[in-house]
Amino acid sequence: MAGGVAPLTYSWTGPDNFASTDKDINNLAAGSYHLTIKSEGACAVDTTISITEPGALMATTVADPIACSGGTTTLTVNATGGIGSYHYTLSDGTNTTGPQDNNQFAVAAGNYTVTITDDNGCSFTTDAVQVTEPQAITATASAD
Repeated sequence: MAGGVAPLTYSWTGPDNFASTDKDINNLAAGSYHLTIKSEGACAVDTTISITEPGALMATTVADPIACSGGTTTLTVNATGGIGSYHYTLSDGTNTTGPQDNNQFAVAAGNYTVTITDDNGCSFTTDAVQVTEPQAITATASAD
């Protein structure tokens, strides 16, 4: 705000009966906020500011089948919501990998969760996905 005759007074109103006379406000919920600024000379300006909330951060995991016993596969995370870019951390309950910006991990057989964190620091942890492998091929020889 520029201009006006000091002192200036501020009157904010918003969702859930929000009201403030502070010049600066923060930690606001999503919604529309109305601001009236008055100067000593009874001049006033009104404005409305809308704050939007990003969609909830959510994710699913998909793992291709492991082709051979002892092999690996790709576990892919599909994230939605949140804000900005995502950072992924893989966990098997004991060890963690990441965080990384790539949404794919090379994994062996086991149970895995992935925690996704967005640029606001919000996070979501997927349900555990079980990656299985086929039984090892065995062969026996016999002499006839």
